[in-house]
Amino acid sequence: QKHYTAKWEVFAGLEQFNYTADSSGITINGVKDTSITELTIPSCVTSIDSGCLNECRSLSSISVESGNPTYASRNGILYNSRITQIIYVPQKLSGDVVLADGIRSIPRQAFYSRDEITSVNIPDSVTSIGMSAFYNCDNLQTVTLGVAVTEIKNGAFEACSNLSLINWNATAVEDFESDGIVHSRDVFTDTGENGFELVFGDNVERIPGYLFD
Repeated sequence: QKHYTAKWEVFAGLEQFNYTADSSGITINGVKDTSITELTIPSCVTSIDSGCLNECRSLSSISVESGNPTYASRNGILYNSRITQIIYVPQKLSGDVVLADGIRSIPRQAFYSRDEITSVNIPDSVTSIGMSAFYNCDNLQTVTLGVAVTEIKNGAFEACSNLSLINWNATAVEDFESDGIVHSRDVFTDTGENGFELVFGDNVERIPGYLFD
């Protein structure tokens, strides 16, 4: 009887998921009801298949049960357990986004078409913003860059049509090149249809030469 009780407790909370379980742990590879708006990752989950949350187009918030060895959440966003890496941003995350201090980069297309966010505060721990990280965030109005950003790749804020204010605190953002190709072009292309204000912090020393190309 004790054996079966323990087994039930281990798998509690997984009813809404498709998953596999073996000696290495429990892997979520799908969500049964893709119309959900909120999702809780149980403490027993050790892995989530890449892309398995993409069909949850109404998802606005992810939380993680305490004690999970692999994942954590802050303000509705899924991170690794050390909160140094963004794992997944819900497609209907909304309002003012304050990213967790401690993350080092914003991955490629992390916020792609998250069109209900209105502002984003990028902490001083971030050094790199990936290609198309905030592409087509239609309602994004305000962006604040932390001081440590040194790399912003192509199209990071492209097509954010309502962007009106950029607080640029990054001390020295370089022209990022690889194999002779500049990867810091088109960062703000088709952004701010009615124009936007760019406010530089007191310690800014350098911005990319191709920033507004």
